[in-house]
Amino acid sequence: MASAKCSKIEKLYKKKKKEIEKLRTQLDESEKDFQKIKKLYDKQLNWEKTGDLLQQEVDDYLAKHRKHKDEIQEESEQEPVTEESRWGYEE
Repeated sequence: MASAKCSKIEKLYKKKKKEIEKLRTQLDESEKDFQKIKKLYDKQLNWEKTGDLLQQEVDDYLAKHRKHKDEIQEESEQEPVTEESRWGYEE
């Protein structure tokens, strides 16, 4: 009787051991998938940061260009253009 119980326990132990190995394999696969997803997420964040930096550079350039354009316009409004100043010299 004790030997039958022992045999039953050994079978149950082997069954549970196989289940545990199967779960460990699934865990390893899940970890690999997680690392892939994390890599892709980090890439996406990097692209977003790069995009934000590029957008900021474009905005700065446009603001500088508008300011320069406004300065030129103000100067031209302050100094009316005469026929002589437009051509620079007369023949």
